[in-house]
Amino acid sequence: MFQLIAPAVYLGATATIMPGPLQTYVINTALAHGWRKSLILGFAPLLADIPIILVVLFVAQQFSPDLLRALNLLGGVFILYLAYSGFKSYRQGATIGGSARDAVAPTSATKILGRGILINALSPVPLIFWSTLHAPNILRASSASIWTSVLYIAAFYGVFFAGITLFVLVFDRVRHLNPRFTRTLILITIIVLALFGMSLIYQGLTPQTINAI
Repeated sequence: MFQLIAPAVYLGATATIMPGPLQTYVINTALAHGWRKSLILGFAPLLADIPIILVVLFVAQQFSPDLLRALNLLGGVFILYLAYSGFKSYRQGATIGGSARDAVAPTSATKILGRGILINALSPVPLIFWSTLHAPNILRASSASIWTSVLYIAAFYGVFFAGITLFVLVFDRVRHLNPRFTRTLILITIIVLALFGMSLIYQGLTPQTINAI
């Protein structure tokens, strides 16, 4: 059974440390709002991926390049919106230590989770991940038993959630070191989000094969 579950652990760790919009948003939120509101982002991929898992495993649909390009465009626009909103709050002096005046940035865990779900849902990466990497592994696991495939999915998201939790806790501590340093890091995450958004839009506008981000 370990040989069937091991790929889930590896892919979960890879998905956690792979630079991407969600990871950047997690760091930004942890710096801006602390761990209490940010930990919930660990559930965003699972909630966003449920429809994808069902389609890939039970319908076995092949996703067309046009669909992936459309997701790139939508995801890129949404991430640019997040970067713009974050920059407005940054300019207004928000997200400084514990005295943030969140005029634009999300102030509730529900809003933060909703944005995390949209970041993941409006990305072609989960589609590619589940249709090319996870699906064969789960089919092999299900040949042993249905519970083995369930354990595979649980292992993947368990490792991913643990990794996101580690990100949140580390950057929650960083935000207490120095307000000026924290603002600099927040600005960097905003810039990185904008770069990811522009990259997604570029990939959506080009007819080339889409690369995972």
